[in-house]
Amino acid sequence: MLMQALSQAQLHGDAAQQIVDEFAGVLEAASLGRHRGIKSNRAWLKHVIALSKTGEFVPEFGRSVKARRQSARAAEIDPVPAYTASDVARAKLAHVRTLIK
Repeated sequence: MLMQALSQAQLHGDAAQQIVDEFAGVLEAASLGRHRGIKSNRAWLKHVIALSKTGEFVPEFGRSVKARRQSARAAEIDPVPAYTASDVARAKLAHVRTLIK
């Protein structure tokens, strides 16, 4: 239902993601007792999409969701391993061998 509403609204990616984040944030806040909840998902989405289209949408609960998503994405990115000289690798391997003997 969420994806269908966003697709029909023809929002650009950033606006759609903000709405998804806000939706998740509101649901999370409601589960923690910090928001009264959403009575009708469809009506809420219609309202927020309309606000987004007029430039009046200001995310409140979605900011923390966005921050967590970005942190998780950053944690998934492994840096390119630095080149290790063969003599350094041999020394480290020798050290490991002494530890397991």
